[in-house]
Amino acid sequence: MGESRVDDKIGHLIAESKNPTVGVLAHPGQVDVRIAAKAASKEEAEELIKPLEDDIRSLLGDNIFASDNEDMEDVVGHILQERNIHVSTFEDLTGGAVAERLQRASIEHFVEGIINQRLDSLQNTFELLDEVSPKNEVEHRDLTEVIATAVKHRSGSDIGLAVHVVSEDSNEVENLAQGKTYISVTDGITSSNREYNYGGSGRPDRLRMSLNAIDLLRRFLMSI
Repeated sequence: MGESRVDDKIGHLIAESKNPTVGVLAHPGQVDVRIAAKAASKEEAEELIKPLEDDIRSLLGDNIFASDNEDMEDVVGHILQERNIHVSTFEDLTGGAVAERLQRASIEHFVEGIINQRLDSLQNTFELLDEVSPKNEVEHRDLTEVIATAVKHRSGSDIGLAVHVVSEDSNEVENLAQGKTYISVTDGITSSNREYNYGGSGRPDRLRMSLNAIDLLRRFLMSI
């Protein structure tokens, strides 16, 4: 959920808050919500914070993935470890950012990461693929799901996760470059897909795309 949508949901709480106060801080792909209270002790401050935190949680729902010092990798890592689920990935323009996040989440549950920048060479990588030449958005979306399935079968992992980017801008565009990002996660039976209206090679875009991929994996794990 982007900063503007977060503000739409809890903007009235931000505007009305005095003690505790509420603020937001945006990063690529992530928004921090900060609640701060003034009190004579930590315990009293936490008592002031609790009702407001409950309100925010009810408004933002499962878009909230962590609190305090936890991050997305911590949350996904705990799920993988508790359920002993192994994951493999494919990515092109993100260049290993998704694999890096999963290694930080739980290196013993990350099986394989494939980076391939040339769609026309994918047949050599995945036996399940026919000739690769997507012509429109639907075909790119379908291709991403097929790749997620193929990487799962190739590695023998429980889940396959694929990120495929169609970039329309030059490498000079660092943030929210024009293009499309397709993400797919599957366990071979059930699949979940997302697409976004940006796709650049700049660091902010790659951070955003890789975080979105791990978030889709988080939601998928919670649903199965």
